[in-house]
Amino acid sequence: MSGSRLRDGERRALWLGAFAVLALSFVFVGSAAAQDAEHGIGFSKGCASPTAIGEPYTCSYTIRNNSDDAGDTLTVSSVVDHVFTTPTATSGNIIHDGAIVLVSAAGSATCTGGTGSGTAANPWLNSTSCTLVGNPANPGAGGVIRVTSFSFYTVRDVDFAANAGHILTDEAFLTWADTCSSGSSNCPVGPQTATSGSQTVVTQLASSTATQIHNAAHQVVTGSIAPGTNVHDFVSVSGQAGSPIPTGNVTIDWFLNGSCSGAPAATSPTFALNAAGEVDATTFNFTVSVGQRAFMAHYAGNGTYTASNGPCESVTVATMPICILTATIAGPPKQIQITVQAAAGLAAIIPTTLTNATLLIPAYAGTTNPVVVTATKVNQTAGAHVALQVTAVGGASTTCDPILPGTKAHAHSLKLVFQHLLGVLGQLRELVQL
Repeated sequence: MSGSRLRDGERRALWLGAFAVLALSFVFVGSAAAQDAEHGIGFSKGCASPTAIGEPYTCSYTIRNNSDDAGDTLTVSSVVDHVFTTPTATSGNIIHDGAIVLVSAAGSATCTGGTGSGTAANPWLNSTSCTLVGNPANPGAGGVIRVTSFSFYTVRDVDFAANAGHILTDEAFLTWADTCSSGSSNCPVGPQTATSGSQTVVTQLASSTATQIHNAAHQVVTGSIAPGTNVHDFVSVSGQAGSPIPTGNVTIDWFLNGSCSGAPAATSPTFALNAAGEVDATTFNFTVSVGQRAFMAHYAGNGTYTASNGPCESVTVATMPICILTATIAGPPKQIQITVQAAAGLAAIIPTTLTNATLLIPAYAGTTNPVVVTATKVNQTAGAHVALQVTAVGGASTTCDPILPGTKAHAHSLKLVFQHLLGVLGQLRELVQL
């Protein structure tokens, strides 16, 4: 009997021990389940890229109650962003300064202290705090809000030059709190922080370069010009509206053709742009002879603007008009015929001397065909003299100075030969300049 009772006692002790262990196990399991709840908040941001110098660095910030295992309701009091320029630029409180919209379902989040209803048309403004309601049944589906298109910093040329990739970065800090609405025993106490960063590729602004060919009187010359005209280039570099005027340097190429093809005949020294983004390159000038000539300017760019080339700005140096005594008529009345022609077209036939003679000048405006001018002697026994100034389109001109028959020996004026010699000398002088 005694042995049997001991066995019964042992059995009771074993059962009591088993119940105690089981009960203690339930306690520990329940405690571990409460401590395993993790608390947090979702915070992300993105910035527009690329961003040109002079444009705002614009970002959006999204705050999500999707990371709290207990489905607690969370509050947000501030977002402060830091752009890593030189020196670092720091925003104010973006919760207050930005425009906030509700992204999740109606009633799942709200912002207070300011105005608005959280819609795109009427965002929350000047808010002091926002509340993101939790969803214990589905902790990943709590309230979501977004700060849209916020900027507090304007990109500068130093940001482009800061690194080889022209990358500008930032980091934003969110301050939030857990209301512990679930009653979880391990809720974080006091303000918490979360961070998120983004970046943009910084680009320079586009420049544009324009040129005008000027003569020595600083008048713009285009199309055809006369041999012997002295020309230089006027360069203007422009940037973008609302941005600084381009600064820096230009060089100018000079070509002995009208297409800027091949190697330039000469290249200028460096010219610095003035405060208006211009340079009148008077020291890089040429006296032209017959043919086509052209300038092309090149802007080197600066920290803000890209380099740019001007157009091929060309002129045609007109061939000298031809003026020839082609016929004499003994008469009476005594006459001579002068044939004039210009490859660029005739612009003017003007008598500079008309003594004892009349002139018949046919219509000629702009024609490239030969035009025959007839001079008729008035008093057949008296001397007569006729001289003409013939001008081509573009300004090239020739002086015709024939003599009416019966006055002196019929001779073609040496001035014509002299004019052609001037053309040859002009070409030689241009080659010497180069």
